[in-house]
Amino acid sequence: MTKKAFILLLNLMALTVHAQTVIKGKVIDKNDLPLTGVNVSVKGTNQGTITDIDGNFSLTCKGTPKNTDIIVFNFLGYETKNILYEKMKQNGTIRLKEKNVSLNDVVVTALGIKRNERGLGYSTTKLEGDDITKAISTNWSQGLVGKVAGLSINAPSGPLGSTRISLRGDVSLNQGGNNALIVVDGVPMSAPMLNSGNALAATSEASIDFGNGFSDLNPEDIASIQVLKGASATALYGSRAANGVIMITTKNGSEQDKKLGVSFSSNTSIENVLMWPDYQYEFGQGQATNIGPEGSIYAGQHYYSYGDAPDGTYTGNGGTSSAFGPRFEGQLFYQYDKDKQDRADEPTPWRAYKNNRKDLFRLGYTTTNSLSISGNNDRGSVRASLTHMKNNWILPNTGFQRVTATLSGQQQVSRLLSLNYRTTYTWRKSDNLPSVGYSSNSIAYFLIFQNPSIDLDWYRTMWIKGEENVTQSQPFSKNIGNPFLTLYECVNPTEKHSNISMPI
Repeated sequence: MTKKAFILLLNLMALTVHAQTVIKGKVIDKNDLPLTGVNVSVKGTNQGTITDIDGNFSLTCKGTPKNTDIIVFNFLGYETKNILYEKMKQNGTIRLKEKNVSLNDVVVTALGIKRNERGLGYSTTKLEGDDITKAISTNWSQGLVGKVAGLSINAPSGPLGSTRISLRGDVSLNQGGNNALIVVDGVPMSAPMLNSGNALAATSEASIDFGNGFSDLNPEDIASIQVLKGASATALYGSRAANGVIMITTKNGSEQDKKLGVSFSSNTSIENVLMWPDYQYEFGQGQATNIGPEGSIYAGQHYYSYGDAPDGTYTGNGGTSSAFGPRFEGQLFYQYDKDKQDRADEPTPWRAYKNNRKDLFRLGYTTTNSLSISGNNDRGSVRASLTHMKNNWILPNTGFQRVTATLSGQQQVSRLLSLNYRTTYTWRKSDNLPSVGYSSNSIAYFLIFQNPSIDLDWYRTMWIKGEENVTQSQPFSKNIGNPFLTLYECVNPTEKHSNISMPI
């Protein structure tokens, strides 16, 4: 009995060894590079293994798998692949395809380092490119308004004016010391560009704001924006990033499927003056007190005359920018005559012109057309885009045109080396950007000192007769520049505009 039992045991051991099957193979990616750590298992069982550093695997199965059994290959970032055992015997090389997944809890921090959002000790906010291009403005940064907590944006002073971006309030009294750092594909962008004109004194020299260095960034080229807040979030960028970082990642074609893609978009937006101050329309131009003939005193409430009085005895109130003159009650006064460019021969009703500021403005619009071509394959991706933007601003004869051409992409040169490249060409033209600051050539300066009793049309004759292109018409105050001269003549200073009514 002992001998028979021993022989039976040997037969069972031999049967067990014979029933074990070994499956061997190699797992590679789209670039024929081996994948390490891929999980290989028989579906529905606990039998499995992982690939080694060269992508090879050896899976020992109990018994002989059926041809209908499924071998499963699973790896993070790649699509799961199921292969019948029958096909495994024919081909031992398995190629896995990358899977495009959205990892909401993974964010890009300083210098492009990817971190788990839950593991960060500071606050970040991520925006997709579509959040910016839903309503394209002349400056992409305007698309951040209302989308990031703690972010404050001061609107530009013109169609291309500099935008001031701050995070979590101001921390410095220095000019420009509170701006967030703008980083585009790892490259910090410049601060606002402002000419050397005097922006503080009421002089003939006015500052022109040509915009930030990053204002020409094409919104259609933005893939995502990551906002880093606080010193700990931006420490790797140094002291320049003490007020936070706006990290911009641009498109390079990798988002395109493995085929050629063509995209065209068109966007039109309109803008208008949102609100006006509460101007007074009760009193007109004039001083508080006027000294009349023979020393008599006329309160400003009672008398007005442009230039000399009809009898030539004294000077009236036509040369002041103050509005302490008579109350508007329909009385008759000698006022300005735009045809004579002097005092009218006949008195006219004293009344307020309530649109003598608003009529200087119009409805502005911006039109953007963008065409892009992108492609993606196993070795890399490429994207080329061309965008044209035309802006007619809310002031007549102001605005700009911009053409942006971009070529970007990435290339897997070898297993250990990848190449990312981006080049951009921007052409921009604007002949008449509005001036800023406290200057007589600033439209804002004119709005401050325009009087309610003055018709805006009286300024349309821009030059003094006989002194065209030499002396501008400033009939009511030498401190106030002619607004039509500011808006039109600076574009073509040699063109004659005398006695021409400019359309609004």
